[in-house]
Amino acid sequence: MLNKKQTLYYAILFIFPILFFVPLLMSDSIMTCGDGIGYEAQFEMIRIALGKGQFPQWNPFVANGTPFAADIQNKVFYPLVYLCLLFPRHLDYKVFYILHIILNAVFSFNLFKKLVKYEQIAFYGAIITSFSNLIILRQDHINILCTIVWIPLLAQLIIQLCETKARKYAACLGIAMALQFLAGFPQIAFYTDIILVLLYIYLSINKRVKPGVFLLNGLIITIFYIGIAAIQMLPLVELMIYSGRSNISYEYFANGASDFRYLLNLLNPVFWGEWGTLLYEGLEFPTDLYIGIIPLTLAVYSLIYCRGTREIRVLSWIAAAAFTLACACNNIPILGKILYKIPLLGSFRTLTRFLIFFSGPLLWMGVIGLKHIVENNAYRKIRKISMGILGIYIILCGTCFILSRYGLFSDPAWNEYFSAPKWFCKSLVVLIVAILLWTVFCQKSKGVLNAGGPLVLVLSILVISLWDTYFYNTDPAGDIFRQNEMLRYGNHESIFDTEETAYLTELPETEQYKYFVSYESWEDLAETSWSIRVNGNVFHRLSSIQSYITFNHPLLLQLCGADYGMMMSADSVMALTNPTFLQMLSTKYIIVNNQSGYAWNGTATVYEQYPLERDGNTADGIPVPADLDYSRTNTVHVHIHVESGEGLLSIMLGNEVLYSQKVVSGDNFVRYTIPADSKQTETLKLQLSGPDMDAAQISGIRIEENCDIGSSMLYREVFRNDRHTIIESLNAKPLIYSPQKVVCMDNCENFIVENKTAIDFAEISYIEEGTDLELTDTDTKIEITDIRPNSVSANVHAAAPTWINLSQSPYRGWSVYVDGVKQESIKVNGIIQGTPLEAGSHTVTFRFSSPTVFWGAVISAVAWIAALLYLIHANKSRFCFRRCQ
Repeated sequence: MLNKKQTLYYAILFIFPILFFVPLLMSDSIMTCGDGIGYEAQFEMIRIALGKGQFPQWNPFVANGTPFAADIQNKVFYPLVYLCLLFPRHLDYKVFYILHIILNAVFSFNLFKKLVKYEQIAFYGAIITSFSNLIILRQDHINILCTIVWIPLLAQLIIQLCETKARKYAACLGIAMALQFLAGFPQIAFYTDIILVLLYIYLSINKRVKPGVFLLNGLIITIFYIGIAAIQMLPLVELMIYSGRSNISYEYFANGASDFRYLLNLLNPVFWGEWGTLLYEGLEFPTDLYIGIIPLTLAVYSLIYCRGTREIRVLSWIAAAAFTLACACNNIPILGKILYKIPLLGSFRTLTRFLIFFSGPLLWMGVIGLKHIVENNAYRKIRKISMGILGIYIILCGTCFILSRYGLFSDPAWNEYFSAPKWFCKSLVVLIVAILLWTVFCQKSKGVLNAGGPLVLVLSILVISLWDTYFYNTDPAGDIFRQNEMLRYGNHESIFDTEETAYLTELPETEQYKYFVSYESWEDLAETSWSIRVNGNVFHRLSSIQSYITFNHPLLLQLCGADYGMMMSADSVMALTNPTFLQMLSTKYIIVNNQSGYAWNGTATVYEQYPLERDGNTADGIPVPADLDYSRTNTVHVHIHVESGEGLLSIMLGNEVLYSQKVVSGDNFVRYTIPADSKQTETLKLQLSGPDMDAAQISGIRIEENCDIGSSMLYREVFRNDRHTIIESLNAKPLIYSPQKVVCMDNCENFIVENKTAIDFAEISYIEEGTDLELTDTDTKIEITDIRPNSVSANVHAAAPTWINLSQSPYRGWSVYVDGVKQESIKVNGIIQGTPLEAGSHTVTFRFSSPTVFWGAVISAVAWIAALLYLIHANKSRFCFRRCQ
């Protein structure tokens, strides 16, 4: 039972985050941009599907149709999503965010009570971790937040399991691991699983757990974990098998790798060149490292004075291993390549996310250190450590003032790091205040633990720490995700009720056409997506031809010129040079962002991709495939990685240098638009020069061809304002349509790839099974009668045997019902599906129902029931035992 003090602490942990974010809750502001748009949009997709009486299994409007439930990042099987969907649309995502901060606070409080025994210190640990950069910055990549918050609970359960050997904790641990997996970010869940397995082995040996008990509890954990998570695991495994995602390149795997130099971010919240962004030229999550001055000094104290304790040893090992793995691809390439070959581990982008398991243990060590300080009246020791760190800051400040003037380092990253002395000065002030606080408590006796003194200490350092990490060390002019920044993206009314949305909402629902949205940057994506996506009547009709976090048939990636080696640079890929491809995909409208850096002037875009590796010969440059029509405007995008130093990248046409740009250590992105009057006969080349360029690698090249579709007879402009131009594709096919011809051939997919710019996708359907059909005289009439996320129905009448296509990916689970009778759905053109029909009038329904979701649901239901019965039985046995006593 909870006593009054514990009840008070839990109440504060619940209420404080809500009060803290009152400005956010009371505003109509959108709190996300970039990735956050997609996550917030998932709520709307689920809401729309449930409103139409279906569980959301399929997303028909992204790419060429993609499994919605199978994509774990959609969190369709995560229970807390449905709790938050009870709130209005402008609140659901915000409530979801705050709820997970509360969960982290409660779980952390319980864990620290177990580790440090004292509720005051556990309360400090709960607040300081919940409002750390590790947690609070995740509103834009909320799936990471959802996954992180379960880690304290998992740690507590595995400790209790090894201490008590009670099987009920094994069951609870399996349930909690499943919930963490369902939270939507499998990379963090997978890393957590690895650490938990190693921790379970270590603690079992340390606690002398018998082998039989060890194996039995491990089996219980595994059964309940896999059983409950099966509803997501089975469709996810199927998705990975069918998708190109499992074939990512090493370059993609290593993209954004951390660096040993990032340890300096423990002292300075300024990342190399930019602070606070989740993506900075591919380098992710550097701000996790800035845990605050006081938590850092407490962690250093623990490493010095508590290093002999089991808890500090374990946390130190985890932190050291995590940081090494995060930096492996960058600093230890051999280790990085070995890790890439490990199943599952090599399927995720960037090991940098291991930094979460570096910063988290440091925060936990700080909490344990605070307990040791209070118990042993060690305020002089912590003051001494603080003064030592203060000396380091004084040296850094002096270095800053000198180097910011003269830029003495050859590496620009170092000059960037030392270019902002104000950060070190701010940290100096925080440290001085902390030292004064430690000095005051130096006079306290060891026996004041329950006399109120430590509570004052805890509250004091808590206030200073929040001031440091949340308010003080922030740059209002920068891209920092703090509450004031969350409020800057505009409100729902100003973004939803736009002219563009009004135009698109008026389109007939049964047309069910899709949209192709072009954009340049994350900022453009944010504006474009919000102004078009989120309106409920429009959102579910959006098609963004892209390859990020979705299933794409590998053939679709080939036809679009995209791959997973340069995925972040290929979010909008499509060969508009063959307009029939978009017509086949029912892409009726092309929305162009008029505010981007390109001089598009109402043009649509094409991306072709040529990933290259630099060879040793730079004399002739690196040739780029020359089959480009320079009568159009082409833009070249180059992604180049330089190991160290700097040099010059030149874009050349023949022997003429069109453009040169300095490239420096790390990842560089170069963009240049080729003039439309360039000589057609010349070859485009890339030239690298400079003493440090031998170690440079061109990771990818993207050629964007700006087609002036406004002057084409196939398109017409139907809307324009300062923000966007909407262009209509006059010959776009509806979602269900009948082609003019069906051609059966062997290996038709190879034929399609080889002739992708020449064949007529819209009017000719290539199949590998069946017979050829001429359909010009069938007089096929199609009336779409019902459209839902998982199904499309139509009335079809034909004077002769005919064929109809559904412009959706032929993923396993699709069936077609003709007059209520199930029949075969056949792959068409490699990336859509269709079926033959006899002459006459028919009611046709294409329906998606994933068998892996069904069987996963059965297994999960059985596992949930078994887990609950097991826990009830365990608690009942314990209750009966107590009564007998």
